[in-house]
Amino acid sequence: MTKDLVSRNGTLPQNYKAAQRELAQLTRTDECQRWADKARALASYALQAKDQSLFQYAQRVQARAIRRGGELFQKIKPAKNQHDARTGTGTSRKEAAAAAGVSKRQKDTMLRVASVPDADFERQVESEKPPTVTELARQGTKVIDFRGRSTTNQFKAATQALAKIEEFAAFAQAHDAIEVAKGVGVKEFARAQRHLKIVETWLLLFGSTLQLEEETCAKSQ
Repeated sequence: MTKDLVSRNGTLPQNYKAAQRELAQLTRTDECQRWADKARALASYALQAKDQSLFQYAQRVQARAIRRGGELFQKIKPAKNQHDARTGTGTSRKEAAAAAGVSKRQKDTMLRVASVPDADFERQVESEKPPTVTELARQGTKVIDFRGRSTTNQFKAATQALAKIEEFAAFAQAHDAIEVAKGVGVKEFARAQRHLKIVETWLLLFGSTLQLEEETCAKSQ
């Protein structure tokens, strides 16, 4: 199966560092898309084989391939309007994507993933549970809320917060709070109480603000 997952050099490198180096050197978006396609196929195979390490390797390669394609598209100045698109000199992003066989959706995904700040991208991709390309693209999407305000940073932070809340909710459902508290060591009491206070205050503000935002949004519709 893996022998069929060809890249420009024959196969996806087994060594992750080697894959990173090769991806950084890609100069065409069609190459990036091929890498992403092969990595996605490898991820599917890894799931079937129940190989978590191979699956994570494929996810990281796919994310980096998509991001590299976005970086290449970012080097092309976007047209400001339809007139610029028709009369401008050079190749537009749309033309470059068409020439590379990359769909509009794929192009937009690449650009969005490339818009995720470097530090955030590296931290997430190199984590034990790498995010999907869809999750990364969502973080790089510029969002306008119902008041017409640009909320790119707020949206990104909200996405991360909701993921953390969902993760903790799953933990809470699986573990009895009383039993967990009994397991806290004597030396950890003060630290636990300090962090708990921060979390309690934050969740209280988050919950009340979320309710107000929901009510305000409902009234505006």
